[in-house]
Amino acid sequence: LIRFDALRRRISQLEDAKEAVSGIIQRPDMKAGATCMSRGVRTNTKKRLGIVPGVEIGDIFFFRFEMCLAGLHSPSMAGIDYLG
Repeated sequence: LIRFDALRRRISQLEDAKEAVSGIIQRPDMKAGATCMSRGVRTNTKKRLGIVPGVEIGDIFFFRFEMCLAGLHSPSMAGIDYLG
Protein backbone atom coordinates (compact mmCIF):
# COMPACT_ATOMS: atom_id res chain seq x y z
CA LEU A 1 0.00 0.00 0.00
CA ILE A 2 3.00 2.28 0.45
CA ARG A 3 3.82 1.92 -3.25
CA PHE A 4 0.20 2.66 -4.17
CA ASP A 5 0.13 5.78 -1.99
CA ALA A 6 3.45 7.10 -3.31
CA LEU A 7 2.38 6.51 -6.91
CA ARG A 8 -1.05 8.07 -6.28
CA ARG A 9 0.52 11.19 -4.75
CA ARG A 10 2.94 11.57 -7.68
CA ILE A 11 0.19 11.14 -10.27
CA SER A 12 -1.93 13.61 -8.30
CA GLN A 13 0.86 16.19 -8.45
CA LEU A 14 1.21 15.71 -12.20
CA GLU A 15 -2.57 15.90 -12.70
CA ASP A 16 -2.78 19.09 -10.62
CA ALA A 17 -0.25 20.71 -12.94
CA LYS A 18 -2.20 19.55 -16.02
CA GLU A 19 -5.56 20.54 -14.52
CA ALA A 20 -4.42 24.14 -14.12
CA VAL A 21 -3.82 24.25 -17.87
CA SER A 22 -6.59 22.04 -19.31
CA GLY A 23 -9.32 22.11 -16.65
CA ILE A 24 -9.80 18.31 -16.94
CA ILE A 25 -9.90 16.35 -13.67
CA GLN A 26 -8.52 12.78 -13.61
CA ARG A 27 -8.61 10.12 -10.87
CA PRO A 28 -5.03 9.57 -9.65
CA ASP A 29 -6.15 6.71 -7.37
CA MET A 30 -7.53 4.78 -10.36
CA LYS A 31 -4.38 5.36 -12.43
CA ALA A 32 -2.11 4.31 -9.55
CA GLY A 33 -4.25 1.24 -8.86
CA ALA A 34 -4.25 0.16 -12.50
CA THR A 35 -0.47 0.57 -12.65
CA CYS A 36 0.00 -1.49 -9.47
CA MET A 37 -2.34 -4.22 -10.76
CA SER A 38 -0.52 -4.42 -14.11
CA ARG A 39 2.82 -4.79 -12.29
CA GLY A 40 1.49 -7.52 -10.01
CA VAL A 41 1.56 -5.52 -6.76
CA ARG A 42 -1.37 -7.40 -5.23
CA THR A 43 -1.64 -9.79 -2.29
CA ASN A 44 -4.21 -12.27 -1.01
CA THR A 45 -5.71 -12.93 -4.44
CA LYS A 46 -7.77 -15.95 -3.31
CA LYS A 47 -11.19 -15.24 -1.86
CA ARG A 48 -11.29 -16.23 1.79
CA LEU A 49 -13.35 -16.10 4.94
CA GLY A 50 -11.72 -15.08 8.20
CA ILE A 51 -8.24 -13.67 8.72
CA VAL A 52 -6.60 -11.83 5.83
CA PRO A 53 -2.80 -11.80 6.21
CA GLY A 54 -1.39 -8.29 6.58
CA VAL A 55 -4.72 -6.69 7.46
CA GLU A 56 -5.61 -5.89 11.06
CA ILE A 57 -8.90 -4.91 12.65
CA GLY A 58 -9.13 -1.13 12.57
CA ASP A 59 -7.01 -0.63 9.44
CA ILE A 60 -8.25 2.38 7.50
CA PHE A 61 -8.51 2.41 3.72
CA PHE A 62 -9.16 5.66 1.90
CA PHE A 63 -9.60 4.24 -1.61
CA ARG A 64 -11.33 1.15 -2.99
CA PHE A 65 -8.17 0.24 -4.88
CA GLU A 66 -6.28 -0.02 -1.58
CA MET A 67 -8.73 -2.72 -0.50
CA CYS A 68 -8.42 -4.40 -3.89
CA LEU A 69 -4.61 -4.51 -3.65
CA ALA A 70 -4.78 -5.87 -0.09
CA GLY A 71 -7.19 -8.62 -1.16
CA LEU A 72 -10.27 -7.36 0.67
CA HIS A 73 -12.35 -6.32 -2.34
CA SER A 74 -12.01 -7.96 -5.77
CA PRO A 75 -13.91 -5.64 -8.14
CA SER A 76 -11.88 -2.46 -8.57
CA MET A 77 -14.83 -0.66 -10.15
CA ALA A 78 -18.42 -0.85 -8.87
CA GLY A 79 -20.06 -4.11 -7.92
CA ILE A 80 -20.41 -6.13 -4.78
CA ASP A 81 -17.87 -8.82 -3.98
CA TYR A 82 -19.13 -12.31 -3.15
CA LEU A 83 -17.92 -15.84 -2.48
CA GLY A 84 -19.15 -18.41 -4.92
